[in-house]
Amino acid sequence: MLIDTHAHLEMREFNDDRDDVIKRAKEAGVEYIVTIGTTVESSRDAVMLADKYDFIYAAIGIHPHEAKDILHPPTRSCATSPSTEGRGLRRDRARLLLRAHPAVVQQRKFRDMLHEAKELKLPIIVHDRDAHEDTIRILKEDWDPALGGVMHCFSGDIEYAKQVMDLGSTSPSPVRDLSEGAALRDVVKQVPSSSS
Repeated sequence: MLIDTHAHLEMREFNDDRDDVIKRAKEAGVEYIVTIGTTVESSRDAVMLADKYDFIYAAIGIHPHEAKDILHPPTRSCATSPSTEGRGLRRDRARLLLRAHPAVVQQRKFRDMLHEAKELKLPIIVHDRDAHEDTIRILKEDWDPALGGVMHCFSGDIEYAKQVMDLGSTSPSPVRDLSEGAALRDVVKQVPSSSS
């Protein structure tokens, strides 16, 4: 089974051929797609796509560059309210994308989104690029691994991967550009397949 766990089908670049792209993915054997919002607006668009296609799941998220401009994370409004077309999102099809970053305001937003996800009992997708100490500390303090999740855009070493896996359900998915070097490719080889 093929699952695309990191798509951005809600982006405006797909406005002209989104349905064709989705059709081609299905024809190529992709069974499920997770489309990931990076702003409040794109998160709502991701939810609308999940409403339209039963094999597309929405990840509700905020890019770190956007964190300073939002008062509240979009989690609750996107995950519990009907979409603008009147279709509600089934909670079992929602995911929450969290992008970790060392900046203080982004850490606060990260914690806010973790708390929202816990309240809504949603799994998480954590995007950690070079913010390992802060990310692992905040996850240990504010997350319930029993709710599930995945670490993606992983840029750490094997020791950091082990810390992530020790959290429980949250496991690393090193999908950052593997051309960056042998060290990251080596991490991928050492991660047990049962942890994914």
